[in-house]
Amino acid sequence: MEDPQTTEQAQETESQPEPSPTPAEAPSQAPPEPETKAVEPSEPADPEPVNLSVSIFPTKVTVGRSGQHQFKATVEGVGEKSVVWKARLGEVDDNGLYTAPAHVGKDNVAAICRFQSERYAMAEIDVI
Repeated sequence: MEDPQTTEQAQETESQPEPSPTPAEAPSQAPPEPETKAVEPSEPADPEPVNLSVSIFPTKVTVGRSGQHQFKATVEGVGEKSVVWKARLGEVDDNGLYTAPAHVGKDNVAAICRFQSERYAMAEIDVI
């Protein structure tokens, strides 16, 4: 007959997990390689044209109070030729027709490239 103490020790030994190896005993494993995916190079949304220029005509004009003057703008170097017009004191419509304020002073009109707003041309206006 088997010794009960020996059987209990055998069962205890079987139920205990084996100790994990110490770092010195552990096999060297490199960390798993990260997944790599092929990425297609992308074009910038609005690449800056090298020769993009905006000009305004005339660049200086004198207008009477509440008077009007027609400005013209050209955009070169890009397909989109339209501009946004802005005036500091007076008003300017979408076609470049400027209306001076009712008081004397100096004003500016800007023709801003619709394609790239960092490109613009300015005109000076003397309101008399």
